[in-house]
Amino acid sequence: MSRPDDGGFAFPVPHAIDGNWNKEPFPEYSGMSLRAYIAVHRPVPDAMPSQMGLALLGRPLPDQDQFPDTIEGHLAHTLACQQWWAAVSAAYSVMQADALIAALKAPANG
Repeated sequence: MSRPDDGGFAFPVPHAIDGNWNKEPFPEYSGMSLRAYIAVHRPVPDAMPSQMGLALLGRPLPDQDQFPDTIEGHLAHTLACQQWWAAVSAAYSVMQADALIAALKAPANG
């Protein structure tokens, strides 16, 4: 599987070599990728059906029946659900970032 286009550095830092400016950013100080920056700033819908999460992740929301009927089991189920929703949120944000990077690289219409 190939790596998705990360859009390059979000905040490239130009640098000089022997007094000449290099067009390539200085990788050690350029920070996160554009993909990560966009994903962090993409709003996630407040209400998202679990079917959308299933489509994004390829696995369903954890079922209560998978956990023991104890306080610890209920807490473990709650935590598993929170982890699942966090993964859904991340997948949604990255999907949005990938779409924006693709749109920015597409030829302009008109």
